[in-house]
Amino acid sequence: LERVVNDGCRLFHVDHVKLRLVCTYRGAGSEWLTEGNALRAGIGKGNNALVVRNWPAVRHLCPWAVALQKGELFTGVPDTGLPHRSPPVASAFEARLVLVIDDADAA
Repeated sequence: LERVVNDGCRLFHVDHVKLRLVCTYRGAGSEWLTEGNALRAGIGKGNNALVVRNWPAVRHLCPWAVALQKGELFTGVPDTGLPHRSPPVASAFEARLVLVIDDADAA
């Protein structure tokens, strides 16, 4: 459980886990991309414009919604994890309260 007050995960990325449970209790929920809206070749390049095809189509989790996100290790096949990011909060002086639980194999 973490209070997030910075933009540390502002870039779209895929976690190096099998599964990750995420729930935001305060503030904006995580943003994620459908497969059709993700340019996977741009992940890791440090620029969200290289990852997102259509910004209005970015999906947003509602506060208190529970999400199970597939990570890169879910199937062992590269480029199958869910591209996601934390919404920017630092410039708005907001704080988020986020619960993250990784699969038992990651512990």
